[in-house]
Amino acid sequence: MSDDKQRTVGGRIHDRLQHDILYGEFAAGERLHIGRLSTRYRVSANTLREVLVRLSQAGLVEAEGQKGFRVAPANRKKLEELTRLRQLLEVDGALRSVRQGDLEWEGNLAGAYYKLCRREEEMLSGQGDVEAWTASDLAFHTALIAACDSALHLQVYEETFLQFRRYVVQQLRTHGFRGEPLRREHEEIYQAALARDEPRLQRALEQHIQVYLQRERAKTAPPPAKVGA
Repeated sequence: MSDDKQRTVGGRIHDRLQHDILYGEFAAGERLHIGRLSTRYRVSANTLREVLVRLSQAGLVEAEGQKGFRVAPANRKKLEELTRLRQLLEVDGALRSVRQGDLEWEGNLAGAYYKLCRREEEMLSGQGDVEAWTASDLAFHTALIAACDSALHLQVYEETFLQFRRYVVQQLRTHGFRGEPLRREHEEIYQAALARDEPRLQRALEQHIQVYLQRERAKTAPPPAKVGA
């Protein structure tokens, strides 16, 4: 197999395995056996190892020395770390974009927001597709910070967003789509960005990004004390 064809196969398998991890085909912490994966994806063990190394660099897989690989754990501590990192990256990137973004940035953001609104309307009607919605969600948030003037910033943000997405998908399955509150959050972020209102935009982003962690914390919060107890 030529090098170009090998890279094409590797890219395809990378995308499929990344998708299956993000959407719960493999459980958090599950051991990834090279032989079983080779059979499942019909690809060589060498190609799979290369893909798993790339996914480990993106934080979706963990290498275990000589033991192989496993899906990265998904727990509250990890979600706390990802929430903090995503907030730092997105707020900084959005504020820089507000200061530096031109009409092209505004146009791209408007287009991404329009597509996201359509996807959310589909989700609210019960006819939506989770994967299509999450792709539009990423596109909107990436467009928001696209004028930050740093390719590395955008790369790290997208890797962080992909790891964060695992928790979004988990909560979609347990809590359902957040619906109208989520739609209003995105509208507030969009309007604040277009108005170039930095304090408003920062508040809107911080509140939006914190929601999934707040939900996770609520699972273990003690019940409210009874009045008069």
